[in-house]
Amino acid sequence: MKGINVLLLIGLMSIWHVSVAQEKEGAAVQVKQVEDVALETTGSSRDGSYQVAWDLYKAGKYDEALKRINKLIDQDQTISAYYEVKCYILIGLKRNADIIATATT
Repeated sequence: MKGINVLLLIGLMSIWHVSVAQEKEGAAVQVKQVEDVALETTGSSRDGSYQVAWDLYKAGKYDEALKRINKLIDQDQTISAYYEVKCYILIGLKRNADIIATATT
């Protein structure tokens, strides 16, 4: 009987852990969806400048990309994706002090 109780307890604990993990996963998916919508409605819709800045960065045209992303940041300082791209561009330009300042922002 004691063995059955232990097995039952283990089974219940396993179910609880799976349930908690599923809840956390669901919450993470919802947060990601909200972030994607926010980026679509703010970051990428500004006449495609965000994507252009990224494409310029990928093409190694760091100075042009930096001008484009700085313009976007001037328009809206609340979008973290802009700062992330700016850090990548600054890494390409090897401007370490500016990388730290941008990442801190």
